[in-house]
Amino acid sequence: MFKMKGKFTVWVQVGILGLVVGVLGVTQFRTQNNIIKALQAESPVNQAQAISNLLEANTALDREVSSLEEQLAKYRQGLDRSGLAALVADLNRLKVLNGLVEVWGPGVEVAVGGPVLAEEAHDIINELRNAGAEALSISGQRLVATSVVRQDRDGLIVDSAALRPPYVFQAIGDVQTMEVALERKGGIIPLLRYTYPDSKITVTRVTRMVLSVYQGRYVYRFARQAE
Repeated sequence: MFKMKGKFTVWVQVGILGLVVGVLGVTQFRTQNNIIKALQAESPVNQAQAISNLLEANTALDREVSSLEEQLAKYRQGLDRSGLAALVADLNRLKVLNGLVEVWGPGVEVAVGGPVLAEEAHDIINELRNAGAEALSISGQRLVATSVVRQDRDGLIVDSAALRPPYVFQAIGDVQTMEVALERKGGIIPLLRYTYPDSKITVTRVTRMVLSVYQGRYVYRFARQAE
């Protein structure tokens, strides 16, 4: 909201500046015509003085118009650069959200040594997302907003990839917040340890982890870009 208001304000300033330049040009033209008409009724001496004054006034107006045109050009140049930088930043954020680029950063790693149900895998993912995870993966498979974890006879299917235990959940984000959310009393990790006592389940802090690019495909059957 504030960003849009800032851009709108700049455009208003540019518009006003352009209007001022135009008004000065029109004023200069009309003033010259009026003075020329008045000079026709004056004596030669008065005409010479009036012409001298007119030249000085025109010179001052030319300097003012040039100064305003320079300011207008700078405004437009700065606006174009800031707009381009904003578009690039938005595009990069979308690439991260959609898993189209490799990402790295601090995070936590949840290692599950044995089988888990798809619902339990979703519980781990949702807990991490709720704790502010910015990028996620399961056993090397990058997760995006449309990712689905399903159950099959031998393990889990993440999107179209078949995964088998052990499973490794990785999440980039605030390490302490995610660790506390996972390990809290009554949380998903204590519950899984109770449910699967023979399966080793650990939560480890990682200073720098790298998550690969999303391997799935985006298919839109019904959604269309709004016009």
